Formats: sequence, structure tokens, C-alpha cells
Amino acid sequence: MKEIVKILLFIIMGACSIADQENSEDAGKYSANDIVGSWCNLSMKVTYLNSDSVFNVPEGQWEEILRIKPIRTTYLKDSSFLSEYFKLDGSPLFTSSGTWYIKNDSLSLFSNGSVSTYKFSMDKNIGRFVGIIDWNEDGIRNEIYDGKQKKL
Repeated sequence: MKEIVKILLFIIMGACSIADQENSEDAGKYSANDIVGSWCNLSMKVTYLNSDSVFNVPEGQWEEILRIKPIRTTYLKDSSFLSEYFKLDGSPLFTSSGTWYIKNDSLSLFSNGSVSTYKFSMDKNIGRFVGIIDWNEDGIRNEIYDGKQKKL
């Protein structure tokens, strides 16, 4: 009797595992078509791994906290991107540019001789970008960036 229960549990666990794997495989597959277009920042949270510090910009408070308009990033079909930063009055502040590449759920941005890779997920027209970056520009990638952007 114990052997039959073990066999049934094994079969049930295997079936559940296969179903979960099929669902998660589709969820993590993104292509260039998902990325191409213009995006606007909604929120971000930066967690410092070497301390208890967190820099949080909740949705709807971007301009109040950062004192700039939400960043607008455009991803082009030729694998280039342009991020535009604007002052609160709408005048240009600066731009950054580079190239991008996506494979499954990993989005890599190449700019100024460095690469930043984010785990990308998307729900409708809201993208989430999570990665370990050098937010404070101290030369060490030890901050977790978790940002949401809206595809326009």
C-alpha cells in the first residue's frame, strides 16, 4: 500500500511540475517586438546591498522626488536606444544612447563602454526592469534597481 501511495505522489508531482514548467517557459520569452517603441518611467526602487538604504520613487511621484520629467526611452528595431531626460519645464537636460539586446527575459543595454542587464517582464503595457547596477557610480555593482515603465 505504501508503494502505491509513493507511486501516485510521484506521478502527481511530475504532472504538476510539467504544467508549471510549460506555463513559466512561455511567461519568460520576450522578443524585440515586445521592446521596440517608446517607454516612460513610472516608478523605481533602488536597494543598496551593503546597507539598509532604499531610494524609492513611487508611481506618481517621479517629478516631485527627482525634480525631472519621467525618462523617455525609445528602443528602435536596429537594436539602438535613446533615453531622453527633461527638466520640469520640458527643456532638454541630457540624453544617453547605446544598443540593446533581449533574450528570453534578459534585456541588456550597452552604453558608454558598459553593459547593464535587467530581468524583464511585461504585463499589458507595463514593463518591469530588475537588475544589479552601479547606481551610485562608485564602480561597484551593488545596488538592486527595480523599475516600472509604461510602453507608450
